[in-house]
Amino acid sequence: IISTKGFSMFAKTSYNPYTCDIALSKNQQKFLVNQVISQLNKFYTGKDDRKMVLNAFTGSAKTTVSIKSLIPEFVSNFYNSGKRVIGFMAPRKEVVDKAYRTAKKNLHNKTVGDARIKVYSSDDIDRMKKSIKKGNEKESLDGDVVLLFITAQYFYNNYDLLTEDGTFDLMIVDEAHIMF
Repeated sequence: IISTKGFSMFAKTSYNPYTCDIALSKNQQKFLVNQVISQLNKFYTGKDDRKMVLNAFTGSAKTTVSIKSLIPEFVSNFYNSGKRVIGFMAPRKEVVDKAYRTAKKNLHNKTVGDARIKVYSSDDIDRMKKSIKKGNEKESLDGDVVLLFITAQYFYNNYDLLTEDGTFDLMIVDEAHIMF
């Protein structure tokens, strides 16, 4: 364990030769979220146009931290400036489905500040597309802030249907090393 002034580099772990269970400590999670929000603030104000990549161990809870901590902090900081659409994309459906279940449990219909968050999957979007094909009135994704959980393939095949102007205010890409 590496420690500097109360900042523990690794949370306590148990040894298992078949799994990696090094998790981010609470301090690391807070630090990570603060750093991402700070960089997003610079990006949105035009002070820095770099994109961000977060690298951490497999199994370190990057996805969970993004959903439970980063997204609510993003909404809290940027909702009033018009940032409303958040995407979560991964190449593998099982990763997207797990993240979707976590978000649905922790964020769906929750209010952060003045914003009500709604969580959707590609299945929800497909249901809406079928409804439109049947001649029903065009539906839209409701919620002050909309979170879309999609695979990379779904994103590429349906990009024009996912948002009104084709853009996301924040896109979280899990397992990006597989896609790029």
